[in-house]
Amino acid sequence: MRTGFFVQRGTLEEQLGVFDPESVLQAFEILEDARADEEFRQKPFRTGEFALYTVESGEAVLYLAPTPLNLAFQNKGIAIPQLRNGDYVPQPDEARRVIAATDRGVLRVPLLSLQMEEDRSPQTCFYVHTGNDQGFTPARRNVTEWIYARKGGFEDTRRRIGEFRAQIEIQLLSPKYVLSRVRGDISAIARICHLGRAIDGTRFSAACQDVDHGYQSMAGSALVSRAI
Repeated sequence: MRTGFFVQRGTLEEQLGVFDPESVLQAFEILEDARADEEFRQKPFRTGEFALYTVESGEAVLYLAPTPLNLAFQNKGIAIPQLRNGDYVPQPDEARRVIAATDRGVLRVPLLSLQMEEDRSPQTCFYVHTGNDQGFTPARRNVTEWIYARKGGFEDTRRRIGEFRAQIEIQLLSPKYVLSRVRGDISAIARICHLGRAIDGTRFSAACQDVDHGYQSMAGSALVSRAI
């Protein structure tokens, strides 16, 4: 575990009451720490990534953002009740801020480019084989490397995951669902993210709305009270 960081289970509201929201570890950071920490390999995590879905020129598009741009963490009082019932709907100006932040590590992904499994609304998925490049298109590779190995070393990460499972599952909202929801006054919808246990294949979900179950862990540094 990196210095000054700790792990805690709980609901999202409980966790954001003790963690600095900009410090919450992302999937690739959790996997880095899991190399030397058995505890990390045994836990499912709520992670710091933020999944923003919108429609551009009639096409469903996903923007994957790093922790400092996680609007759900920044606006927990609004996001948590909305996620309990489905999607978090950020304010249009805040959504535009995420979309424009490609220079801050945001990844733009047209959902149809991922050639996902049958369009099961609201969620669908694609799989990455850990032992070969079967079905590993350039778009899928971009997403998988962004999630699991943003600082490089993806082949090593894939090999280590392969010690537990033959494939990695990545879950997203389906294009059909995004097109049905982003219309009228709703310019974008969002979900939080989840990383499954390493021993179960580290499945990643960018379509998570689970805010109340207390079994999920979070890792980060402590929230520091600031004088007003």
